[in-house]
Amino acid sequence: MNKIKVLIGLVVIIIVIILLLLVFIQNHIETEGDYTGYQLILNAKYEGHGIGGQNLGSGTKKKIFNISKNDILYEPFMGGLWLLNVDIKEDTNKNVFPSFSQKESEILEIIELEKDTITIKNKDKTYNIYYNQEVEIYSNTHIYDGINYSYVIKITKNNN
Repeated sequence: MNKIKVLIGLVVIIIVIILLLLVFIQNHIETEGDYTGYQLILNAKYEGHGIGGQNLGSGTKKKIFNISKNDILYEPFMGGLWLLNVDIKEDTNKNVFPSFSQKESEILEIIELEKDTITIKNKDKTYNIYYNQEVEIYSNTHIYDGINYSYVIKITKNNN
């Protein structure tokens, strides 16, 4: 009887460990770039419907970028998680940038990182924002029968 209790206890422990690992994997946030003390946190919200009206899903993806002055972020052709300082001409994954030019794929440029504010450029307009301020950025593309993205960014800095 004691062997059965021990065996059941081990099975329960293994199941708990597997569940904890699955939760960790699902909550892992991808980070791009070398640490600079400044981070851009991207929340990519998506939703869409197919041509027949069927729901194609919705949700939020998150990514963190370590950023510096003059960094440029690029949006993939169909939307999604951005890429940092990519040379599209050398990009071998043509599914990400199949026909966009470098300029058409730009979604955000970090112009200046100052003490209290950040200067960013989006669609040829320049904005001054504050650290930890959430800012909505509209996608470069819109798809009538597919998934569409909208973005919320926040830039943080390490005070050390």
